Amino acid sequence: MKRILITGSSGRVGHYLLHHFSGRYDVTGTYLNNNRSFKNCATRKLDLLEKDLIYRLFRDVKPDFVINTVGLSDVDKCEENHELAYNVNVLTARHLCEIGSDFKSKIVHISTDSVFDGERSNYNEENPTSPVNEYSRTKLEGEAGILKNNKNLVIRCSVYGWTPSRNSKKTLPESIYLNLKEGKEINLFADHVLTPVYAGTLSSYIEKMLDSCSGIFNVGIAEPVNKYEIGLMVADIFRMDKHLIKKASSSEARFLAKRPKNLSLDVSKLKNTIGALNVDLKSDILNMQKDMFLWS
Repeated sequence: MKRILITGSSGRVGHYLLHHFSGRYDVTGTYLNNNRSFKNCATRKLDLLEKDLIYRLFRDVKPDFVINTVGLSDVDKCEENHELAYNVNVLTARHLCEIGSDFKSKIVHISTDSVFDGERSNYNEENPTSPVNEYSRTKLEGEAGILKNNKNLVIRCSVYGWTPSRNSKKTLPESIYLNLKEGKEINLFADHVLTPVYAGTLSSYIEKMLDSCSGIFNVGIAEPVNKYEIGLMVADIFRMDKHLIKKASSSEARFLAKRPKNLSLDVSKLKNTIGALNVDLKSDILNMQKDMFLWS
């Protein structure tokens, strides 16, 4: 049985990955503060800024694959604290690549669609990047660290799902669901376009990509959607009042850090590599609905 190390396994994506790979591989997850475990999975406390501790863990686990979900994704916090963003989004990736190469472990690194400036649409893996804030700049620099080993894999995506910790920031569909459940009106941008992917779907794709994919791959649904459309889909599937959802423009909002408007991704490279992708927004939200009690 091949061995997988999942860094950040107590977080949203890491939690889904633990669940998906449990029983299929010899799985070890790492956490920094909150230990969350699954049956048939070991967990270890690890600070990815401590190279000696990473080396010891690799020596003990001897992973064939490492799936790195660690990152600081709070865009405004990255803008406020450049050093923290650099440490979490860049240094951790460099450490994993360096030590992973020593142990011949393949690194699968979860990155972001935000490495683009949002001035065009349907970005493919070859399009020039142009980060507009500190979050995207550090994520792009983290990618470069991972890709120093050409067998490693970088996945660019906008991923959502249920959040295992009540105190953690929610992803967009989860936040929409919780607000509608409480009867609250929500404003959603019709001019923010993306190709999101449910964390459960992402986990399935990663399993198919482990052996065959390296370099950079976009992952997401086939057709782009805007945030307002996501809200309407959540309301439809969960049978909630869609009249609480108000169409808004990002020009009306004030953020500390600039946000790109159109981050739609071309996922044809993924489709051509691992086969037909029949996942759209509706099927992904339906899967999220099916899984909701798994994470409650």
